[in-house]
Amino acid sequence: MSYTYDVFETPLGSLVGVFNEEALCRLAFAQDGVSSCLAKLKENYGENLVRKQTSLSEALRNELTLYFQGKLKVFQTPVKAEGTAFQQKAWEALKKIPYGAVASYKEQAINLGNPKASRAVGRANGLNPVPILIPCHRVINSGGQLGGYAGGLSTKSQLLELEKAVG
Repeated sequence: MSYTYDVFETPLGSLVGVFNEEALCRLAFAQDGVSSCLAKLKENYGENLVRKQTSLSEALRNELTLYFQGKLKVFQTPVKAEGTAFQQKAWEALKKIPYGAVASYKEQAINLGNPKASRAVGRANGLNPVPILIPCHRVINSGGQLGGYAGGLSTKSQLLELEKAVG
């Protein structure tokens, strides 16, 4: 399978999206720069990963713009996130947390039918390959603390503020 990538400039910095012919497969925060991010992505997707604007990347660009303007609450860009069966279930549960709301890891585990799986849920969320579209930023600790986030706690806080989930 061939993959392309595109770079998206957002108020949170650069994001790199990796696409196959049908969907967004990965959205990565380029905190250490786009070049460093691409080097890591090429470890997974191969050296043939080429930058190309496609209808999918343009659709995502438009949606990200609207999202960061506070005008989009649900993304329509198709996503193909690869992971274990448990990860897939955890990521599907994330999509059910409404824009502007938060849930705890424990609540997510309960929704998955396994109230003792909070740590496993946290691990699955941490491996989410498509942050923002699969909104793992909406999950916080039971005590109300932010917990972890692949994009950093500042990014998580900014996303929650954007969605007015924390004040």
